[in-house]
Amino acid sequence: MTQQTFDVLNLLYNTMPTMKFTLGEEKESKISFLDITISKEKNNFLFNVYIKPTTTDTIILSDSCHPQEHKLATVRYPIEWKRIT
Repeated sequence: MTQQTFDVLNLLYNTMPTMKFTLGEEKESKISFLDITISKEKNNFLFNVYIKPTTTDTIILSDSCHPQEHKLATVRYPIEWKRIT
């Protein structure tokens, strides 16, 4: 990590002391941020959906108390993932 990286991290902590920040390091020209993997290839950036290795593919049952939008997302997610890849 460079001094510049630590300076930015300290600035964030000083600006928002109640928030916790973590640093991720680039590996093999890739870094995951939120739900996206960002890759560098030559002069371009490529974006892909990041799925944690601990993903269980568990779905919400239709008779659960979750909001309807969450239940529908469990059906849309695999369809969207197949369309993207």
